[in-house]
Amino acid sequence: HGDSGLSSSFMQQTMPLLLPLMTNQDAAIRRHVLAALKQVLKAGMVHPALCVPQLVALHVDPEKHTQQHAQQLLRELIEKHAKYVLAEIPTGIPRAWSFFKELKQKNQAEDKTSADALAVVYQHVQSDKH
Repeated sequence: HGDSGLSSSFMQQTMPLLLPLMTNQDAAIRRHVLAALKQVLKAGMVHPALCVPQLVALHVDPEKHTQQHAQQLLRELIEKHAKYVLAEIPTGIPRAWSFFKELKQKNQAEDKTSADALAVVYQHVQSDKH
């Protein structure tokens, strides 16, 4: 049981280094960090709201696989922790816009992709307002 506390403590200290990598210019890095984050969240090692801005930002990822996994993970987090996660979604919109602009500068993103992706984020928020 002590190992899980140590692991959790380590992950909480590592997250500030890991989270910026979710919007790295290298698609492989984004894919691997997202996969690692999914496991960390599944194990309950960090607060789910911590990664919401980056998950929202990945909604504009030009890599469909990464985009879909980020959308799925965000949906799962909303289902389990709606109160915390929905409160953090608006902070992800500027991050998504910055990420999109960075990708656009490198010719890795299309305007339609951004609009569609942000529409998905909006749908998350709307569908969870009862």
